[in-house]
Amino acid sequence: MKTSKLRVLIVEDSEDDFAMLLRELNKSPYEIEYTLVEDAIGFGNALKEDWNLIISDFSLPSFTGREALKMCIKNEIDTPFIMVSGTVGEDIAVDMMKSGAKDYIMKNSLARLLPAIERELEDAKIRREHKEAEEAFNVSEKLYRTLFDQANEGLFLMTPDGDFTNINQAFAQMHGYTVNELSTMNVQDVDVFKDKAMQERSDYLRQADAGEVVRFEVEHYRKDGSIFPLSVTVSKINIGGEFYLSFHQDITERKKAEAAVQKKIADLEWFNGISVGRELKMVELKQEINELLKRLGEEPKYEIYK
Repeated sequence: MKTSKLRVLIVEDSEDDFAMLLRELNKSPYEIEYTLVEDAIGFGNALKEDWNLIISDFSLPSFTGREALKMCIKNEIDTPFIMVSGTVGEDIAVDMMKSGAKDYIMKNSLARLLPAIERELEDAKIRREHKEAEEAFNVSEKLYRTLFDQANEGLFLMTPDGDFTNINQAFAQMHGYTVNELSTMNVQDVDVFKDKAMQERSDYLRQADAGEVVRFEVEHYRKDGSIFPLSVTVSKINIGGEFYLSFHQDITERKKAEAAVQKKIADLEWFNGISVGRELKMVELKQEINELLKRLGEEPKYEIYK
């Protein structure tokens, strides 16, 4: 039972040769759908459709298999192209194969046709899958690059040794460098506490190696020598090699706000301490006055609340 269709574009002018070719095709496990053309106009119109296979005679009265192959190449058609002829020599066959024909079969050897078709259909499938995977990768790469470059956070990819491999514009700007300048540097070049930071970073990277998303804070140098704090998020990724993807946020304003809050809390505690001490002193003085009045035989002047 034929379970799948095979759409074949046939270039042939001989009825006998076409009938012989069709008999051979019908021996295949496919349901054959075909269109027969014999000139350049018909072939050009047929190329507007999708085909699984193109089979062409080499020599026709007004058209040649070589011209048909050139039209396929010009239109970037990757459909398997098999040349069939009964007259040409081996040198022409070799030349056609070099030009892009997938096989060249003599009409007195059509037993080779079906194995050649199976082979070329499988090769076409592999090429198609490879192209689709490549296109998907290119789309993914373009999306990644767009998100990477346009992110508001500072981003970089780093090797296990700390060398920058990819840096986005936001990371470069917050450090006062250009992307090109940073691309020749190591993360230790911007770490304020190099030895301590590298030891801590190694601990964090070990956690990232274990699959964790790690968050911590560091201080970096800007190009002008000033220091600023950063919040860092690191994870390990594998894109043709092992790298660490690091997100950086400048937390200077947050640190200023935190410091301001701590100062206000300290001021409040100091003021509260003074106020409480003052109240206690007033109670103590009132008690002393009441005690003196009592010794004088007078009524206490102040009411003391416990």
